[in-house]
Amino acid sequence: MNDLLMRAPGNRVEADVARELIAMRLPQEDYERVFDQLVRWGRFGDLFDYDEASEELSVAS
Repeated sequence: MNDLLMRAPGNRVEADVARELIAMRLPQEDYERVFDQLVRWGRFGDLFDYDEASEELSVAS
């Protein structure tokens, strides 16, 4: 996810793009559950932020 964010314009990615990536890479997993866990761990580790209003992930500032 970090690579995706670093290559994205403005270091921002729509949540649907992240969910699609998760679904493609982990087809046996519940992508919504994995996305929610990813957001929690990303915030905890100060790796990236998630704006629920715009539904965008961004590099943590």
